[in-house]
Amino acid sequence: MKQSILFGLVAGLTTFAFLGLIYFINENWLFHPAVFWLSLFFYIWMMTVNGFRIKRQFAGAPDWRLMIREIFLVFIVANFFFWLGYYFLMNVYPDLGALKTKSDIAFLEISATMIASNLTPAELQEIKNNITAENSQIRLGDVAFRFALGSVGGFLLSLFIGFLIKRK
Repeated sequence: MKQSILFGLVAGLTTFAFLGLIYFINENWLFHPAVFWLSLFFYIWMMTVNGFRIKRQFAGAPDWRLMIREIFLVFIVANFFFWLGYYFLMNVYPDLGALKTKSDIAFLEISATMIASNLTPAELQEIKNNITAENSQIRLGDVAFRFALGSVGGFLLSLFIGFLIKRK
């Protein structure tokens, strides 16, 4: 269990460092969906390493529930540190809040175009005007909700990784 927490800590801090690097390379990329999906690599990597560690520890035949629990614990710890860092940065650095506002507006424009919305240009402009730094401020409740929602996906990912490791 201690090693699973350590692997989760490594995954969460590595992911956070990766996003920091992305910010310094090009701050506009920080809120791009592809960057968030790519950051899952560190989670998957540490979850897989931990799964193989559990398999070796039990001589190739670990209890299924134990393996899933340990793999999922890596995800939970990593996700906790990621969202804690995200909350801290978004509330400490107002530039990131403004950048998120720009990102929200860009996402809205892309979404409206992709779904061929019936919005008139005036309606679209009104929605963009309503997206302000104040409305885009990240609150602790928002972070807790994203953490909980991500945990559902993390559990499914843990099942998948555990299944693959068990089969090998």
